[in-house]
Amino acid sequence: MVQMKRILLVTVLLLSSSFLFSQDLILTESETNWLLDHPVIRLGVGTNYPPIQYVTEKNGEYVFQGIASDYVELLAELLGVDFDIAYGITFREAMEKAENREIDMFPCITFTSSRGEFLDFTEGYIKNPIVIFSNDDTPFIHSINDLSGLKVSDVEALYIYNQLKADVPGINFVLAENAEVCLENVAFGRADANVAGLISGSYMIRKNNWANIKVAAPAPYPDTVFRMAVRDDWPELTAILEKALASIEQEQRSAIEQKWLAVRFEHGISRAYVIRRLHLVVGIAAVIVFIVLMWALRLRGEIARRKEVEASLDEREIQLKGLLQNKEVLMREIEHRVKNNLTLVASLVNLQAAKLSNQEDVEKMKLVIDRIYSIVVLHEKLSLSSDLKNINIEGYINELVSGIIRTRSDGSSDVEIRCDIVNTVFDAGSIIVIGLIVTELLTNALKYGFKNRESGLIEIILKEDSRPNYILTVRNNGIPLPEGLDFTAPNSLGINLVMKLVKQLNGEMVITHEPSPVFELSFSINEN
Repeated sequence: MVQMKRILLVTVLLLSSSFLFSQDLILTESETNWLLDHPVIRLGVGTNYPPIQYVTEKNGEYVFQGIASDYVELLAELLGVDFDIAYGITFREAMEKAENREIDMFPCITFTSSRGEFLDFTEGYIKNPIVIFSNDDTPFIHSINDLSGLKVSDVEALYIYNQLKADVPGINFVLAENAEVCLENVAFGRADANVAGLISGSYMIRKNNWANIKVAAPAPYPDTVFRMAVRDDWPELTAILEKALASIEQEQRSAIEQKWLAVRFEHGISRAYVIRRLHLVVGIAAVIVFIVLMWALRLRGEIARRKEVEASLDEREIQLKGLLQNKEVLMREIEHRVKNNLTLVASLVNLQAAKLSNQEDVEKMKLVIDRIYSIVVLHEKLSLSSDLKNINIEGYINELVSGIIRTRSDGSSDVEIRCDIVNTVFDAGSIIVIGLIVTELLTNALKYGFKNRESGLIEIILKEDSRPNYILTVRNNGIPLPEGLDFTAPNSLGINLVMKLVKQLNGEMVITHEPSPVFELSFSINEN
């Protein structure tokens, strides 16, 4: 009879590892015999932390639910054992029973030194990243430094509140009694942001249907790591659980997370995948913007024809004025939505950049964010401007430079940036080209111009030569440009982009190498 049980257990292990998992679970003979000798494992829960783990009760019937419960079901099927859950006790009572060997295992707890005195822990299998939640109307957020001056809702008793208070001066805290009220404050506009765990926050967002809350950026704080824990006189079970957890394929892990999460936080995706998705999103957005703009131009022509035909009729004139007002509202809404979509794209890139370990890749992703940000600033100003055609160049350049400084500041050097911009308006098409040129030259100077230097100066000057002619000068007192650098045949994406943008303006670029780099662009603006 015992031999038949052994054969049955081995058969279950072989079938479950072959058909359910991408990596075979291989147990030693002694581990297989240990499972046969321990067919029932007493499980301690005792705490509610949805959606990680929690217990529901109705008419005396208890149900173990959450991400951890799905893993327990997989392990029961994989190992051929029964998990007997100790319901109706507190977490403190469950810990006391574990010390007395009355509970064998905890499916999901965090490590502490006191628990380590009588429990052995597996590697972490559930990680709760700390992120910044914001609503759709919150200004663009790169990192926690952008929370300065914003209203941030948090719980005073949590460690994140004290960390933010120390790391980011200028936050206006909106204190709440628990994490769910914090997110409620963000959803209803009483606060701009909340810094909390992704998994727990996502669960509350889905439960309350707060569709206007999004993940704006990762927070630079360590993930909360959940592990399985076993009584320390059962090291065999700890080793078995490590092997079983390692055999669960990534698709199954993702399916469990997606079952319980409302907001997605992509782990382990490749840089190439992000770039492909980025190209797709930008391409679709460009097509939509082109179609809407063509429709708007056609509408503008129709309005003009109606004005000519019905100029003598006061009633028709009033109708035409109403159409024009509606059109301006529509255009502002278009600019607002384009800005929001580009902000979402930049957030996705920013989230991925936080996961990269290669510094060169991080710098490339930061450059992508800076380029997107130069377009975001333009569309934000268009959505707020009473003039949908012309934008003040002085305000645009100053805001653009401030944004780049926030994303590029790493504390390694003290580089001063001075802007002296003529106070005038340019058309939106010319402004975006000038903004991209300034972005490329400024980020290039910050990256290469002050290596091994503690301080420096970058000047950005835009002056009127003789209307409508202008001169844009970007210079720094950093290291000279490399000898023999040929800007007529650029071999880098940034320099190549700058030279093509100069052609779009029908301008002329003069570059001085020594003693310090000076880029001087002469161009004309069509005032028609």
